[in-house]
This record gives sequence, C-alpha cells and structure tokens, in this order.
Amino acid sequence: MAVDKNQERLLAQRNSTRKPAFVVKETAFKASVKPRWRKPTGKHSPVRQYHKGRVKMPHSGYGAPKAVKGLTRAGLNPVLVHRAVDLNSIDSNKDVVIIASNVGIRKKLAMLKICQEKGFTVSSIKDVSQKIVGYEKEFSDRKEAKSARNAKQSKKQKKAVKKEDKKSDEKKSDEKKSEVKPDIKNQ
Repeated sequence: MAVDKNQERLLAQRNSTRKPAFVVKETAFKASVKPRWRKPTGKHSPVRQYHKGRVKMPHSGYGAPKAVKGLTRAGLNPVLVHRAVDLNSIDSNKDVVIIASNVGIRKKLAMLKICQEKGFTVSSIKDVSQKIVGYEKEFSDRKEAKSARNAKQSKKQKKAVKKEDKKSDEKKSDEKKSEVKPDIKNQ
C-alpha cells in the first residue's frame, strides 16, 4: 500500500473522529419525518441558530482533509467497475474494486476471477474465492433448472404432436369411410 507518513497521519485522524448523524430535528419524535437531512429554515429554529443540545448541522468543520477525502478507511481509492475491461486501469496498491450492483452474475463471476488472478482487493467481499464458488454453484443450479424446464416443455410438445397426429389419422379414416364407392353393376 503506497501511503506516505503524512497521509497515514491524516487517515488516522479522519478515522478516529466520528461525525454525528445529521438528521431533521423532528425525526426523533415524529414517525412521519424520515431520518434524512434538510436544512432548518424556520425564523426561530434553535437548530438553525446552533443552540447547544440540539441536533447538529453539517458545516465545513466536519469535512475530511483534502489529501484523504474520498479514500477508504485503509487509504485506498474506490473504483466503480461495470465491465471486465475497466479492471485494466486499476493499480492493486492504490485502488480497491467496487463491482456495480447492476452487473449480472456471469459478468461478475468473470470480473471476480480476474481480480483474484491480479490480486485486487474487492470491496464488500471478504473472501473472493469463496464468492466465486458460490456464484458458480448458483449459475450451475440455474442451468440445471432451465434444462429441466426445457425437458418438461419438450415432453408436453411431444404429447401435443401425438394428439394432433391421432386427430389427423382419425380425420383421414373418417374421410375414407365417407367416400362413396361407385357401383360398377349399375353402369
């Protein structure tokens, strides 16, 4: 990990301090107010006026130092990845991989294999090899289920074809019976 002493000190400083939960002041005692932040705009609002003992308002003092802004707690730069091609531009010493949530299992599996080969750290996955095994099992289970569905459908189709054949055979036999044979004697 390529982190210099100054950056290491700033990371430790940023990681040691805790930011308060910035929420709307009515969140605690009104169920209809969601726990999210909205700036208080009231004329007499004690939160807007920074009174003691009130909900904290976000301001510039809570920000992280510029040198470590946006880095993970370990000091790595998070990189969002959508395709396997995006992994070519990643440095394993400075970056951590975040696989996008809308990526499917097949592509995610391919990306995880590449990450395992190149030694990349993947965010939110503790053991990459275990995750790969899990995805492969899930993928094979899906394939088996699909083949079972297809086999079931093909059986139904065969039965339907047999029924149609029987119906057409019956129609042909009925037509043969209904045909009038010409009388040779009367002519």
